[in-house]
Amino acid sequence: MRFLTGSIFYRYFLAPDNVVPRKVTYRPLTESIIEMIKAGLGVTVMANWLLRPYLDTPSLKIIRLTKDLQIGIHPRSLSTFAYS
Repeated sequence: MRFLTGSIFYRYFLAPDNVVPRKVTYRPLTESIIEMIKAGLGVTVMANWLLRPYLDTPSLKIIRLTKDLQIGIHPRSLSTFAYS
């Protein structure tokens, strides 16, 4: 997963705890990413301004990581996604 080392999210949130994602899929369109999350097919990390239009989507849970970064996750996945 050499391509992850350039990711700020990876360097600051995953690497310190030696966490490596099982699979990483890149999607060029925000809408396609949101649809995958709503279908329960994973999580995404995006800037607040990108997720803002989807805040009222019932099949999407938004979790703030930092002032400028949020994670989008399907509510069904929360039981297996540890965060504090």
